[in-house]
Amino acid sequence: MEEQTQVTDRRAELKIKIKSLAAEGQLIRVDENKAKKLSRDRHLSKKTRESNRAKVISLHDHRVTVVRDAARYSLLAYAYIRGMPYRVAEASTRPGNAIHSTRLAKDILKFTSGGALSGRPALELDVMQWLVKKPEE
Repeated sequence: MEEQTQVTDRRAELKIKIKSLAAEGQLIRVDENKAKKLSRDRHLSKKTRESNRAKVISLHDHRVTVVRDAARYSLLAYAYIRGMPYRVAEASTRPGNAIHSTRLAKDILKFTSGGALSGRPALELDVMQWLVKKPEE
């Protein structure tokens, strides 16, 4: 009974992480748009405009690579923990957008420590099987 409570408590933390990453992406986009507007302002010096353009590129890169990937892996970990089939969680993916089972297993372990999913090598194998398994209809 105690182990189940631990897993449930960690699910709540995972949901908070997912919501925080979504909010972070939105906040970054706001700052990105402000910098984009300043990079186009002809009243500012060329150096300031270039500096803001570099900021736009940096913020965009962070939002698209770091934050988006973290959100995706967190959502997949949440789906796995809830027992949802992979293809229900992610109905379609682009060919070059593969999931790294090791990284996903690490996220799952982070939010299920002390629960039934404690063996990392076994979990990685289970995650790989989860990723290729077809949902039952």
